[in-house]
Amino acid sequence: AFFTQNKDITYLEDEAAKYKKFNIYGTPWIPEIGPWAFTYENEEQEKSIFEKIPMNTDVLITHTPPKGIRDIYPMKHFEEDLETSQMMKSYIFTSMGSERLMERVKEVKPKVHIFGHIHYCYGWEEKDGTVFINASLMNRWSKPVNKPQKISILLEE
Repeated sequence: AFFTQNKDITYLEDEAAKYKKFNIYGTPWIPEIGPWAFTYENEEQEKSIFEKIPMNTDVLITHTPPKGIRDIYPMKHFEEDLETSQMMKSYIFTSMGSERLMERVKEVKPKVHIFGHIHYCYGWEEKDGTVFINASLMNRWSKPVNKPQKISILLEE
């Protein structure tokens, strides 16, 4: 209610807004990974959510990252050491981003794509003309240690 009732905040839930000369689109959806809000269950839902992103989007804001961009998460992996019969813990680094979102980003080509969700990959990178920003304030242990990121965008008239 705070976000929807505060006149100084524009909450975007699968919708677009214009700020100055920027077309901004926001969507909160993530893959189903537990009892969280805004989860999609399958590829059909995922596709229908992300195909709504307008082609004229300059700034895209999503919760989940696109596949292959700042989306790596360390998953614990246990296996038995055959010589000692001890359980050994290691990490497998898994790409957690959305393939359908990445496909849509390649079509839309926003100037900036801001997301979070994968706390482990805070930071930014540029690829194919889009600046991708994982703006998660939390680290992988859910501690708020990352500083907010400031961006400047210049668009052609």
